[in-house]
Amino acid sequence: FFQKREIDGKTVYGASIYTERGSEGITMGAMDVLYSFGFNYENPDKPYEMDGFVNSDKSANGLEFYKALYDCCTPPGASNSYMGEGVDAFKSGQVAMHMNFAFTWPGLQKDENVGGDRIGYFANPKGPDGNQFAQLGGQGISVVSYSDKQEAALKYIKWFANK
Repeated sequence: FFQKREIDGKTVYGASIYTERGSEGITMGAMDVLYSFGFNYENPDKPYEMDGFVNSDKSANGLEFYKALYDCCTPPGASNSYMGEGVDAFKSGQVAMHMNFAFTWPGLQKDENVGGDRIGYFANPKGPDGNQFAQLGGQGISVVSYSDKQEAALKYIKWFANK
C-alpha cells in the first residue's frame, strides 16, 4: 500500500475516504462498507424491528473495517473530509486513491495533471460474504403530480438537462 511512502520526494498516503461530520459525508462513506459487510436497517420479516440488525456483528465488523482503513491509510488532518477535500488531496498527490461518486469522474478524467491515462477506477471491495455495494450519490429532481406548477417545473427540468 502507499501509506506514508516517499514518492518523488513527497510523502503519499493511501486514500482519502469520507469522514465529514457536518452533513451526510461519514454516512455515505461508511454505508457502502456496512452494506457490503451485511448491514440491514431492520428485520426483513418484521418491519421496524431493528435490534440485532442495525447493531449486528456484521454491522460492527463493517464499522471496524472502515475505522481500520481510516487509521492505516488516510493523511493527517483527514478527520472531517468529504468530496472537496478528497479531490484536493488526490489532485495534489497527497493520496494515491480517493473515494468519490461516479459523477465526479469525468472532471478528474479531463484534468491535465491527474486524468487521462494516469487515472483509474475500481469498485468497492466485496465484504466477507461476497456482497458488494456502492451508492451513486447526487440528488434527484422530479415534477410533483399534484402541483399546480407542473408545466413550469417540467420546463425547468428540460432546461437544466440541456446545460
